[in-house]
Amino acid sequence: MLDDKFNDMAMRQFEDAAPGIHEYMMINATLPVRYVKNSGIHNITEQEFLLELSRNDVAAVMFHSLPIDRYRLLASIPDGIKVFWFGWGYDYYPLLKNEFPNGLVMPRTAKISRPKYTKRLIYAIRSRVKRSLQSAGLRPAPAITDILALQRIDYFSPVLDVEYHLVCKHYAWFTAKYICWNYGTVEDDFSLPGLIGGATGKNILLGNSAAHENNHIEIIDAIKNQLDLSEIKVIVPLSYGDNKYRDEVIRYGKKVLGENFVPLIDFMPYDQYIQTLSSCGFVMMNHLRQQALGNICISILLGAKIFLHPINPLYNWLKAKGVVLGNIEELDDSPLTEEERDTNIKAIRAHWGREAQREKTRRVVEVALA
Repeated sequence: MLDDKFNDMAMRQFEDAAPGIHEYMMINATLPVRYVKNSGIHNITEQEFLLELSRNDVAAVMFHSLPIDRYRLLASIPDGIKVFWFGWGYDYYPLLKNEFPNGLVMPRTAKISRPKYTKRLIYAIRSRVKRSLQSAGLRPAPAITDILALQRIDYFSPVLDVEYHLVCKHYAWFTAKYICWNYGTVEDDFSLPGLIGGATGKNILLGNSAAHENNHIEIIDAIKNQLDLSEIKVIVPLSYGDNKYRDEVIRYGKKVLGENFVPLIDFMPYDQYIQTLSSCGFVMMNHLRQQALGNICISILLGAKIFLHPINPLYNWLKAKGVVLGNIEELDDSPLTEEERDTNIKAIRAHWGREAQREKTRRVVEVALA
């Protein structure tokens, strides 16, 4: 695991489904940890991790996110030990570059964070080579070492099942089987007692982080041009991500939206954050890829109207689950009806409810031990 708040959710779910048979490890984590609260995670070296693999009671290794610098660990996992990859998005979206040939950052957002000249030149050359390959019907492929490493994965669980199919669509060599598993439950992680269905305010939640993929500049302009902001706050979480980009977004947001623009710069306690979200009857996420799902689930449970980009795989995935969504290319300020809120909440409960999540975790454990 990595030092991230998601892992407390994961540990609770696995202990709930099959207590006492799991061990939780971070490799070379920086201490003290910042996000993980559970004291049951052991921080070990890479050499100690490899030594653990020689034990005869290890049935499976489960990577909670798999950044590329961890690929080298895969080759050391002995045959007979099953390997699971629970993807977070950032770790597998590099495999989906061909699905987004124009990239994930829109032009005006890209301009505010251009790298220095030398880096820009290198990027331009790489982009030109990539376009040439694509025009010739060729795709840049992962390095052979990455291919060999990822072929060691037995089970892959991205955030959305459709993302699994997209990876397989682009890479025939990726032979891992799909398994459904997610972090968090409605009852324990995505709601507070008494607040479900309570987001009746007119404020807007914009984006989820100081990451370029939020495409803040384009959506700030759209909000200014298409909506009446009288007595409305545009609340923008920017507490983590790229600090330089964060500062540019704040500068631009205040310039265009004035006092209506409210950046959240400091990390908030969970209860306080959900209370803040409860004032937002509208949520606008301008990502082209699946991202911010935790914020989106919380906001749906609060009764907010969610606007997503139609290119985003999450858009059609949520609609297929029965969720009523807005199209971020066609903004409006009409709230959901009570019936639509109820429909959306039921859809989220069906997928992320505590019992549904227990069943998924039990299934993962069964497959690991089979």
